[in-house]
Amino acid sequence: MEKPRTNELGQPVGAPLPDWNPPPFPEESIIEGRFCRLEPLDTESHAAALFAANARDESGANWTYLPYGPFSEIDEYTAWVESVAAESDPQFYAVISAESGVAAGVLSLLRIKPEAGSIEVG
Repeated sequence: MEKPRTNELGQPVGAPLPDWNPPPFPEESIIEGRFCRLEPLDTESHAAALFAANARDESGANWTYLPYGPFSEIDEYTAWVESVAAESDPQFYAVISAESGVAAGVLSLLRIKPEAGSIEVG
């Protein structure tokens, strides 16, 4: 096994990418997967199903580390969806079950930095 490259501090680093160029800022689009697909978050298409899915968490524990929610009323949740759906960073997506076709959750692509070639999934 080849010894990993290290920097001047002895930390492992990846190989240089001499021909690398920053990618363009990602356009929102449907992303198909084996078990689910991601659709850009949309009030009409997703808010009601996602509000129902979130209501299963009666304790509110799913919201502990989020800067929004929990939402007790559908109108409140719909207003939140409308506000974040218009943003470009973070980009919010509904997670659609491939089995049921129903929106089951939300994720976002955030801290999008094309110049660094990085996107955080949250």
